[in-house]
Amino acid sequence: MLTALSAVVGGATPPTLVVGPNVKCSNYSRRLRIWAGEFPDFIPKQVENIKDPYARKLASRIERLPVNFSKSCVMSSCVKPKEQKEANPIVLLHGFDSTCLEWRYTLPFLEEAGLETWAVDILGWGFSDLERLPSCDVASKRDHLYQLWSTYIKRPMVLVGPSLGSAVAIDFSVNYPEAVDRLVLIDASVYAEGTGNLATLPKAVAYAGVYLLKSRPLRLYATSLVFNGLPLSTCIDWTNIGRLHCLLPWWEDATVNFMISGGYNVIDQIKHVKHKTLIIWGEDDQIIDYKLGVRLHCELPNATLRQIPNCGHIPHVEKPDVVSRLIVEFVQSDQSQRAKPDSVFTVSIPVISESPVPPKNMLIALSAVVGGATPPTLVVGPNVKCSRRLRIRAGEFPDFIPKQVEDIKDTYARKLASRIERLPVNLSKGCVMSSCVKPKEQKEGNPVVLLHGFDSSCLEWRYTLPMLEEAGLETWAVDILGWGFSDLERLPSCDVSSKRDHLYQLWSTYIKRPMVLVGPSLGSAVAIDFSVKYPEAVDRLVLIDASVYAEGTGNLATLPKAVAFAGVYLLKSVPLRLYATSLTFNGLPLNTCIDWTNIGRLHCLLPWWEDALVNFMSSGGYNVISQIEHVKQKTLIIWGEDDQIIDYKLGVRLHCELPNAIIRQIPKCGHIPHVEKPDAVSRLIAEFVRVDQSQRENPNSVSTISVPA
Repeated sequence: MLTALSAVVGGATPPTLVVGPNVKCSNYSRRLRIWAGEFPDFIPKQVENIKDPYARKLASRIERLPVNFSKSCVMSSCVKPKEQKEANPIVLLHGFDSTCLEWRYTLPFLEEAGLETWAVDILGWGFSDLERLPSCDVASKRDHLYQLWSTYIKRPMVLVGPSLGSAVAIDFSVNYPEAVDRLVLIDASVYAEGTGNLATLPKAVAYAGVYLLKSRPLRLYATSLVFNGLPLSTCIDWTNIGRLHCLLPWWEDATVNFMISGGYNVIDQIKHVKHKTLIIWGEDDQIIDYKLGVRLHCELPNATLRQIPNCGHIPHVEKPDVVSRLIVEFVQSDQSQRAKPDSVFTVSIPVISESPVPPKNMLIALSAVVGGATPPTLVVGPNVKCSRRLRIRAGEFPDFIPKQVEDIKDTYARKLASRIERLPVNLSKGCVMSSCVKPKEQKEGNPVVLLHGFDSSCLEWRYTLPMLEEAGLETWAVDILGWGFSDLERLPSCDVSSKRDHLYQLWSTYIKRPMVLVGPSLGSAVAIDFSVKYPEAVDRLVLIDASVYAEGTGNLATLPKAVAFAGVYLLKSVPLRLYATSLTFNGLPLNTCIDWTNIGRLHCLLPWWEDALVNFMSSGGYNVISQIEHVKQKTLIIWGEDDQIIDYKLGVRLHCELPNAIIRQIPKCGHIPHVEKPDAVSRLIAEFVRVDQSQRENPNSVSTISVPA
């Protein structure tokens, strides 16, 4: 809780908000002038020492409004909206022992999106005047908020509560349902049974604890733990923001008063919430387990749950653009559905992420291929319109997927896993039930068929495949024979010729049209081998960080089987894969690292995996060097600029040796662009397909392809 307290009031500077085609939001960072006006005289003078321009700007807007309740009047601090709008207002609460300043990044986004937005300090915290200290128990906090609402807001509100603010919001909405239109609960702390043993502490001990909670060293240490790697100056500044309200002379009394009152226990009230509710949860929340978010989703009668990847307990500070967009679309969708009750509205999450540290060797690359940063929303240019309609929720998983899939948290991986099917494919010596992800619908153009890398599965396309579909491309993701989730109980040969024959039979049975064949890493060798042998099946090739100059499996082909099986068993082990993932993506939270490792080794849990892999290794593997010059199809080569596994010089060599190829490099990207930079890869593939189609229809036209940085 102490860590969460410090975290609530610190965070990264927010990126620009894009709230969709119906909610045009101008560039906030360019329009809002960040300077400190005169601060209200009731704000502690230490506000002058704060450097964060967003905190300074919001602090300058804080007002005190007279609120009459319980035989007294409290001058209550809040940030009022700049203007009144037609729609119901947004009212932002805050977390435990915090202030409206924790909304310094998100509130301006909501205002720029056209929403009337209040930020209200809960009684006992924030910057209200409590010189004549009222009771700060739950009933008083509730009554104070009601009196403020009935005096100034006067319309049903969208009440937003983060952390303990969710308990405040639930308690209020159950007691005053007429005041609330909808609820937004963010990483909700609603299953704690009040303040627990703190309520029974002697007052002297309680005051000593509160004094310690206020101390700069403790808050500075907590901030440094929550935001690892912060520059010292930033860490100090965020600590100053977090403890600013603690400098008011009545803060200790108000906090102790709340602690000994017993605090919030709303467990029994949850089922009585009748309002439509949006639950937002940071995927990496280390304070409150995501399972409690799922439980809350199940117990609330009318709720939706949205998870934000790569985000902790304080999404409105860490990912303000995402939180703002979710709130805006929640409000807009509800308005749209009221106007058109038969309409369907979907919500998606944009993510801005930095590319992970590049892999250092093939083992790390293996782990990296099936883990990575969640992709930003795809924008593929004026000629390739990509909507933002992807619904992120996991359905029922096929029963042939190992049951450990239930433990995976990555929403994109869960969604794609739920779509995997097995199709019967007849080979020379039998039928194999072959795993793949089929397209949602057949399109007019050539289908895109996605292969994968060495010892992987179609799940490595979990970020890119939905983007290609949203760009209007018919897209398959196919598991190469011997890997993925196919049924190999009657183990066929898994050598090169068998993999080739299997892919041809699948194509001739189901796809039946020349395809755009996409191969990453070793999948590029699979694609080259196939296109040379079956040129009629391939319209174009896309080769991504291609592993095509290795001479097969080398000495591994001559290993005694006992040694080969021992090596394969080690390759499957959780500690080794977890270590590899942690090296590949430096600084990952442990729970995320574990999740990506689970994705990467899921197919290894099938009972025939060891046999199939040893079969391939001992067969000699792929050696396509002599085949490269025979590739006749137009080819797009994509290469990560920072690939540490396969040197870019080999990409240039491949470009020179292929008769009809173009090469595109993606900056700040390693060996796995379709995981690290799925938006860039999707755009390149979409434009490669569309440009080629355009040139066929208009042979005299000239088109160019560019790479988004």
